[in-house]
Amino acid sequence: MTNSHPIIGWEKETPVPDQHQFNAYLNARNGRLFMEDLDLFNLFHDDGETQAFPRTMPSPLEIVYLPIIRRRIRQMRHIFADVIAELGYDGRFIYTYASKANAAEEVIRATLSAGAHH
Repeated sequence: MTNSHPIIGWEKETPVPDQHQFNAYLNARNGRLFMEDLDLFNLFHDDGETQAFPRTMPSPLEIVYLPIIRRRIRQMRHIFADVIAELGYDGRFIYTYASKANAAEEVIRATLSAGAHH
């Protein structure tokens, strides 16, 4: 039975297959991890070397990319607006972002600028 949902993480001892899509924005290409089109290797390795990581990176690795957070909030607000219009809902709706998800100041500012409340 195949899983139709992407796997977040890779707990196998074998390499991640080329072109593996972890989720909507993380994928593996040529032995490297990309967030959309950003080669994450370049964030950690700056000497122009083009080979994959010489060692295993520590896990978990957290990367906060504000454009994705803003875009996802805008997408969710549009989805809710469409459903509200379709259903004729005339009540008040407030999209909120859980500060517990990431309370860093730059994340809070990005979520507020995208129209979320806390």
